[in-house]
Amino acid sequence: MTNIAVLVSGGGTNLQAIIDSVADGSIRNVRICAVISNNKHAFALERARKAGIEALCVSPKDFASREDFNEALLGSVREAGADLVVLAGFLCVIPPRMVEEYPNRIINIHPSLIPSFCGTGYYGLKVHEAALARGVRVSGATVHFVDQGTDTGPIILQKAVEVREDDTPKSLQLRIMQEAEWKILPEAIRLIADGRVKVDGGKVKILQAGAEKCEIDIWRLKLRARVRLHLRRRMPAGKEECMNVLIVGSGGREHAIAYKVAQSSRVDRIYCAPGNAGIAEYTELV
Repeated sequence: MTNIAVLVSGGGTNLQAIIDSVADGSIRNVRICAVISNNKHAFALERARKAGIEALCVSPKDFASREDFNEALLGSVREAGADLVVLAGFLCVIPPRMVEEYPNRIINIHPSLIPSFCGTGYYGLKVHEAALARGVRVSGATVHFVDQGTDTGPIILQKAVEVREDDTPKSLQLRIMQEAEWKILPEAIRLIADGRVKVDGGKVKILQAGAEKCEIDIWRLKLRARVRLHLRRRMPAGKEECMNVLIVGSGGREHAIAYKVAQSSRVDRIYCAPGNAGIAEYTELV
């Protein structure tokens, strides 16, 4: 059983997605041991109480110094017995001591395809305002591990979301929450609880179910064999040739490419290596 503490500052829609996923069995072997907020008025605390989860408020306003607040926040996570800390819209800087004490055991959800529109100053609607101002065609969300930087930790999952011509920051924010955040945050927790997430050289590898000990050389051999086979495929005689596409990578750029390529009628099959669970929605991981 993996105990998770969810830290949140606002309404808690991502928290609700986690609660629902635990309740319906989408996430197994996980218990939400505490919900902690820096805002005593956060509706997320009410969501937690309604679900029978311990709800705590640890506000910097209640402490004489930031150091005292940091110590109290870390103490609350410790006392909850958390194995994994989930930042689900938590607008306080995580204490360096907590990052040191929970290496690769703190995850965050960010409403863009990192490394775009992330870092200091990019939170809430500001992210979507910047995306629309830049004129991007695709945005999305990212789940990543937390390190000592701001949105710089290893990326676990990403999911692309189309940006529409008539979007406002609020409409884009809502669509990204509905189509991306509420899906990939519970999925990341599930993968971690199942022992399928490995950090190697600052990058995340998603292990195949039941094959945690497979070496990457096996996947390289599989990649070569499958690509050789399917690149020979062609449309029936008299019809326009159809392409097979191989995308190499597992980041936001590759996710956006896969999302767009999947919409082409001239593409037969799309492969991605190594990819991730979000990219797998549009491609075959090899």
